[in-house]
Amino acid sequence: NTKGLFLQENILSGRLPDEIAEVSLLTYARFHRNFFTGTVPSTFGEMNLNELWLYRNPFTGTIPSELGKLSNHLIDLRLYGTDLTGTVPDEIWELTNLWRLDLHMGSFRGTISSDIENLESLNVFRISDNRFSGTLPTQLALLSSLNTLWLDGNDFVGSVPSGLCDNKGPDGIEFIQADCLPSPSGVVAVTCECCDSCCSIETDECVTNSSE
Repeated sequence: NTKGLFLQENILSGRLPDEIAEVSLLTYARFHRNFFTGTVPSTFGEMNLNELWLYRNPFTGTIPSELGKLSNHLIDLRLYGTDLTGTVPDEIWELTNLWRLDLHMGSFRGTISSDIENLESLNVFRISDNRFSGTLPTQLALLSSLNTLWLDGNDFVGSVPSGLCDNKGPDGIEFIQADCLPSPSGVVAVTCECCDSCCSIETDECVTNSSE
């Protein structure tokens, strides 16, 4: 009858076994703030998880594409502060019930897919301090549930989509942070007309926009 497995902050180490999927009724899995190593078990995708918190562990490898099988269940995915690398698998953009996607403080790279528009329930999107590049997809503005975005500390170019600015307000997006602060050399990595906080990719300094 297990519904939740809460092992956070216990100084646990070693690898998470693939056999964890045998706990078939598990819906909440919190393993954050330990010392788990190795890869993230792909067998998580065989479960019915609503919540998967693996952050602040030295996991290596990439995000398992099998997590995309959780599209009918997963609401909260937190993989920040790990040693995971690589691109975000296409399957992650099929998690239509996802409310929070948190990947900040990592080594993820690549672009943010236009398929992010499939995450129609997404409320919190935090990808700061990675190696993401390219332009931000205009499809971000199609996410009607989106509330907060942390986009800074990456290699994005261009501008924050104007549609996101159109969605700012008490019933829409409340907070956006991006690399829109001019560097000491005068370079602005990403232009933004509505960001609440602007950061510099060169100095890591962030300044609150007083006009917001």
